[in-house]
Amino acid sequence: MSDEETLESSSSDNESGQDDFEDPDFVAENVSDDDDDEQPGPSTAPTPTTSRRRPSQRGRGRKDQAKTRSRSPAQSAAQPEQSSEPWKTETDPDTAPQASRFMPRRPPGAQVDLHSGHTPKDLFLLYFAADTMRTICRNTNKQAARNQQKGSKYQWTDVDVEELHRFLGLLIYTSLVTLPSIQDYWKQSHILTARWYRTLFLHFLDMGTTNAYILHCDISATQQVTPMTHKNFVAELVAQLCGVTQTGVPLQKSTSHVSVAIANVAEAKDKATAGRRVCQRCKQVDKKRFVTPWKCKACDVALCVIVDRNCFEEWHK
Repeated sequence: MSDEETLESSSSDNESGQDDFEDPDFVAENVSDDDDDEQPGPSTAPTPTTSRRRPSQRGRGRKDQAKTRSRSPAQSAAQPEQSSEPWKTETDPDTAPQASRFMPRRPPGAQVDLHSGHTPKDLFLLYFAADTMRTICRNTNKQAARNQQKGSKYQWTDVDVEELHRFLGLLIYTSLVTLPSIQDYWKQSHILTARWYRTLFLHFLDMGTTNAYILHCDISATQQVTPMTHKNFVAELVAQLCGVTQTGVPLQKSTSHVSVAIANVAEAKDKATAGRRVCQRCKQVDKKRFVTPWKCKACDVALCVIVDRNCFEEWHK
């Protein structure tokens, strides 16, 4: 090798060495990398260009991962949040927080004209609109047509809205029927054993009737008039849905409500005391306990029939 080539190689080595040690960032990265990695044993040092460039890239990558790595949920949950407020003691007054004011966009209550007259049917149909009733009629007629195609033998006439109103009136009327015995109000065919869509429909019908009566009470309070009772309101609603009037239907009194003896005895000495029971009207209304040998033949209820206390007549009014 000539002298000129030797001088050029030595000058290039000196320049590369100056470039490596003049960069402070590069030196700092190498120092931190030596701290993180395991200390290597004594070995032959490689060339400066390969031994210092590669560790710097590996060290920089580890630093970036340490900065961007998120803390695990377990570590974040282990560190409790420090509250700036001090702990309360028994000497501190216990005050309730200020309640936020309710600011509705519209006035609360019934969203109807409270100063005009509304019949029970008008209030009820607010929850069963005309398009809803037409949809129910259309689906009912389609289901009947499918059943006839499957082989059902019954005759079917398409249902319209007016007939559906009468059907709803009959369903509501069943809640007004007075049965002769308390046991008759409990049936084996309970509502929970019916199909689910029927159960929902009956629940919606009950809610519509109740909400209509609530609107009636709100309108009556605004107009400062006495509202109808719930029973009278439902009776008027049934009459309007069925298209009849309550005054036009004559009341037919049963002729089977007659007073008969509770026990039939032959001996005269036992006729006044045999089989006597407590009068139900005296027990429920007067809160007194009187026994009587008479009862109603149809109702099977013991009732007094004497000169100064005719419970039989008062019971059947």
